Amino acid sequence: MKHFILIGLLAFGLISCQKQKYALHVVTNDTLILTPMNIEESIAFDSLILKEKSKDLQQFYKTNDFKTGWNQAKNREDLITSIKSLDEDGITLKQFPLEKLKKYNSDYSTLTDVQKTEADILYSETFFKIASQLYNGVLSPKKLYNDWDIDPKNINLPATLNLTLIHDAVPIAFDSIRPKHPVYGQLKEALAELRKMPNEDFIELKTINKLKVNDSLPEIKVLKELLIYWKDLAQSDSINSVFDETTSNALKRFQLRNGIDETGLLDKQTLIALNETKEQQIQKVIVNLERWRWYPRNLGNDYVLVNIPDFSLVAVSHGDTIQKHKIIVGKPDRKTPILSSRFSGLIINPTWTVPPTILKNDLVPSASKNRSYFANRGFTIYDNNGNVVSASDWKPERASSYRYVQKPGKANSLGRIKFDFKNNHLVYLHDTNNKNNFNKDNRDLSSGCIRVEDPFDLAEYILTTENSKYTMKQINQWLESEKTQHIPLQKTIDIHQLYWTAWKDKDGLQFRDDIYNLDGDLFTKLQLN
Repeated sequence: MKHFILIGLLAFGLISCQKQKYALHVVTNDTLILTPMNIEESIAFDSLILKEKSKDLQQFYKTNDFKTGWNQAKNREDLITSIKSLDEDGITLKQFPLEKLKKYNSDYSTLTDVQKTEADILYSETFFKIASQLYNGVLSPKKLYNDWDIDPKNINLPATLNLTLIHDAVPIAFDSIRPKHPVYGQLKEALAELRKMPNEDFIELKTINKLKVNDSLPEIKVLKELLIYWKDLAQSDSINSVFDETTSNALKRFQLRNGIDETGLLDKQTLIALNETKEQQIQKVIVNLERWRWYPRNLGNDYVLVNIPDFSLVAVSHGDTIQKHKIIVGKPDRKTPILSSRFSGLIINPTWTVPPTILKNDLVPSASKNRSYFANRGFTIYDNNGNVVSASDWKPERASSYRYVQKPGKANSLGRIKFDFKNNHLVYLHDTNNKNNFNKDNRDLSSGCIRVEDPFDLAEYILTTENSKYTMKQINQWLESEKTQHIPLQKTIDIHQLYWTAWKDKDGLQFRDDIYNLDGDLFTKLQLN
């Protein structure tokens, strides 16, 4: 991703700054060879001043012969303005030395060389901090969670700052570094929209049992006020207490935006969502802006994108959504991990080897009560030498020393197809032998892997996209045989298992239940930074 940023800045330089020329060469190991900046009135200083500073800062000034680079007032003012605009990204401003930078800038002409050097270093450090936070987030997901495999993206900070100052391009640099995915832009719009909404102190809406259209209750006035506030019901000069068809339809729109079954009735989940405050929703947007700074900048040309709290999966090809599937994700105590990978293979009629967590929490307790558990579910037990162990000889106290393999077929827990991709958590996508769960609203029901509704449609997308020699006709023949078949893939299709609970689309602001209870803690940590 260094290429993206630096090429963006290079393009700016060629278009807008034809008078300025500079040497830029990107070699195969992605190391930039830059000539020093040629900035008038630069002040040389002793390199020892930087001995306690970061390697990036030392490299930047070493490249420039240990001379100041923020001599132009425009660049200093643009950095100050850029700090103020970070509020639009949901980034707290108190962590930046804004007043000190403003003071240095206003007094610049009267500063001593020593003070100008101190100011220069502070401007550079602040630039690096902003660039790093916009590119990789304020916090590190790997330090927060053990099941988020999101690596920091590489950015060459010294080279980026060098090119930025050469071309007086501070705002353009930061815009290049910001996430370009539509979700990020939509979240920024949502944040601005929420902040503009008036502060209202609504009476908390209580449970209304067995509410029907045309019922008349005092609480309906509060409901209508809330629906008007959230723009699901049109503004009316008079608000009465009748739960009419219009109000029911508005409630359905509200439920749609909050991922709730569109009944048009006041169930418990709908009440919780209706009673959320503007500030709570602002906090949700802010934490999701941070998450999208963590996520990969380039999701790929062809990819599968999972949103865990939305219980959804989409298949995308060159920016167009080809398919959307309902999914079942991990329970809160067996979370689906966050990761990016590439599909490596499909397995038709897969066997299933019981993983340690399910062995301990599910299989052993059930089989200990009834040894027919194994035969009823098609399990074969193997010892460490690969020998078959009968159910009667199975010893619960040695349960972890055996391997348990479920035969392929309709009763297999993975269903009829499995989607493999490399990851550190032994998870995958798969079919299921219990499809009724897709009818549920809350589908955090698995042990970490993702179950996909209509998985063979997804398989067809993958095979078609890869121009595979394998066809759905062949797959259907294999399904009839119930023999396990492996289809290798070319690893051209990305899979992203991500987590976000707020966004904006054609239906307005969207919010989802924070099923893993991550939003509140993340918001608190962001404010402490």
